[in-house]
Amino acid sequence: MLPSETRTTLRGNANYTERTMTSKIPKTPGHRHSAVVTHLLRQRSGVPFEIEQKVCKSCQRVLDERLVRRAAA
Repeated sequence: MLPSETRTTLRGNANYTERTMTSKIPKTPGHRHSAVVTHLLRQRSGVPFEIEQKVCKSCQRVLDERLVRRAAA
């Protein structure tokens, strides 16, 4: 098939051309993560631990998580 040709396919209730189905989705430009450090209390097997978590300010993605110490009960 030549690039200028398109083939229409019926899929469900909508018509799609082969060109639109195989075309690449443009990537959105990413951003630089700006980390914010938070301290949390969590439990593992009933034992409380303090955890330091680095979270991106804009997308709220957890960047790093580390165990700081065992918290007082």
